[in-house]
Amino acid sequence: MLRNPEHSASRSTLSPGKPIPRLFCFLSCHAHVHTHTSSLGMERRRGIPAGAVRIPGIVPNLGGGRPRQSTSASGVSHIVAIDFGTTRSAMAWVIVDEAAGQRGLEVAVEPESKYASSMAEPALNASDKADTILIMDKDTRNVNQDVIGPAAFLKRADEALDHGPQSTKNGWYATDFKMLLDVKSLAAAGVRDINVENSKCTLRALAGEATKEMSLLEVITRYLRVAGNLGYHEICMTAEKRTKPKPDRSAVTWVITVPAIWTDQSRMLMRKAALDAGLILDKRQFSDKVRICLEPEGAALQCFHQWLRDRPAEVELKDKKFMVIDLGGGTADITVHQITEYARLLNLLTFDEIEAPSGGPWGGRLISEEFFTKVLQPVLGRTLYAKFISNDAVRRRFLFDRFNSVIASYEPEDGGSHVFTLSDLLSELGSDSSLASNVEAYNNQKSEDHRIVYNAGRKSLRVPSKVVGSWFLPIVDPVRRHLDTLAAKHTGVKLAFLVGGMGGNKFTYNLLKRHLDQKGIVLYQPPDTGLAIVNGATRFGRDESAFGGRISRTNYGVQVYNRDNPKEAKFSLLIPKGEKLIEFSAKSKREPLGPYSPLTETTTQILFSLYESDTVPTYISEPSCSFVASVVVDVDMSVPYSQRKYTISISMEGTVMEGYFTDASGK
Repeated sequence: MLRNPEHSASRSTLSPGKPIPRLFCFLSCHAHVHTHTSSLGMERRRGIPAGAVRIPGIVPNLGGGRPRQSTSASGVSHIVAIDFGTTRSAMAWVIVDEAAGQRGLEVAVEPESKYASSMAEPALNASDKADTILIMDKDTRNVNQDVIGPAAFLKRADEALDHGPQSTKNGWYATDFKMLLDVKSLAAAGVRDINVENSKCTLRALAGEATKEMSLLEVITRYLRVAGNLGYHEICMTAEKRTKPKPDRSAVTWVITVPAIWTDQSRMLMRKAALDAGLILDKRQFSDKVRICLEPEGAALQCFHQWLRDRPAEVELKDKKFMVIDLGGGTADITVHQITEYARLLNLLTFDEIEAPSGGPWGGRLISEEFFTKVLQPVLGRTLYAKFISNDAVRRRFLFDRFNSVIASYEPEDGGSHVFTLSDLLSELGSDSSLASNVEAYNNQKSEDHRIVYNAGRKSLRVPSKVVGSWFLPIVDPVRRHLDTLAAKHTGVKLAFLVGGMGGNKFTYNLLKRHLDQKGIVLYQPPDTGLAIVNGATRFGRDESAFGGRISRTNYGVQVYNRDNPKEAKFSLLIPKGEKLIEFSAKSKREPLGPYSPLTETTTQILFSLYESDTVPTYISEPSCSFVASVVVDVDMSVPYSQRKYTISISMEGTVMEGYFTDASGK
């Protein structure tokens, strides 16, 4: 623990006897990461110079400012991006001849993309993403048998059902596991003391009702390993088609996308999973061959390049402000940016963030949840509905074959209706003898224009158009309210990009377009809307300095020793929400935090713990406060106690937060 003033971990004048903050520095080869919160102590002293030993770590939404391009010695960039989605995923890859710019030619950046699946997906188009699902062998140690995607899942599930639960054909699968990284939603639901690195994911048997637990980190690692192998194969095939040398795996830069509203704890786990997956041979934890891209930032890069392609005369871009509205399967991410530089020949843009990422759990999955709970549950009845919900294969087939296509093509029609076929579903689940009476009971509680019709012969439901339209409102209504707030705050914004799986939905686009038209904001929906993020992520992998300045999306603080009640640690504010992080970085370099000394002469290790919170809490135990990371640093016991003094500065010049931990000798 560290002695410092009670109110913050800043350079303010010391007051003896005040509570002690527990500072942080992120992971590196110089420090060992711990997920517990126990520690010994440290008190602050005066007169220690800043030093130069780096302790790096990752906070993907902090930083910006220095160019970091992925060009290899050959002058060619090879980049593979994985859009690891809550409900669906995709991958993209690009080979860029960077030397073209030196020859006076425009540098061509034309990413290719594909759904993330181990098998061909006949029902998917080239612009579609595939369900995020991992399938494992019965012996889960056989990692080489791992596959991903809906086609592989349905094939393996059918084989397991044909041979029975005890067969070696029966395996395990994991789905919806990305939701376990949404720390904010989990905390809002009452889950406390969340540490995603220790979280477990429930695996389900392909046949039967057996379940087992596996580390969430291992599940994500295994998914990324399969997706990474697929992506590397694709970029090698592209090189071969162009009669270019296949890139060595060590030459590839990998990019993983994450929601902008995720906590830093979840982002750090994603980077660790990418490294554990073996995407790169370099095992350095902070190799720049693995990069984390915020989903709206990837979308911004791709959308602007596509937008400019249609507007070659658009030359005055500096200071132009715009929004990115990313409506995915699980979340809605909204960011506001301003263009600072544009180099058309080099195909490079630079943005500053002028509003911290925001949004909420307003993803496309809410539409199917509305249908399931408000229509299908009363129609099927309690017993049949329980069987439907518990059978992933049946549920996915219904969504894939019968539901999603209706939603994708939905347009409101006065007096119209839409048909949902239940024949496959009912043949899997059993009798439909009670459906007619269930529909009658349902309609008795509805007005005439909200009543549904069940066709027993075709085993289908006809649902009024206005009812289907109402399923979109849990997404559109909170997004519109949020856009109102942002538009009022940033009156100079006249352009917005709509991306993500739900962003490609025509009805959603029309609702939001009408709303933004009233505010004088043009809403642009790029081609292949659902792939804008992953394609833009390849651009981010080419040059992660595109986002020159970011804003802290939350309050960061350190754990503080509470002298009055040592069991109730306090939160000491380090970085306030809305802080311009480049400015904070510069100040931290000029005025390092500290100096600090161990609390006692026998202290052998110092624990630095970081937390985040949307509000500024008094105690770290408050519901709004979430753990981010902790690092233990060994104390050099050979140095006299009076000289065991340390300072800390924090750099945010890139997408990696770097803590500089310096001892009295300047090391």
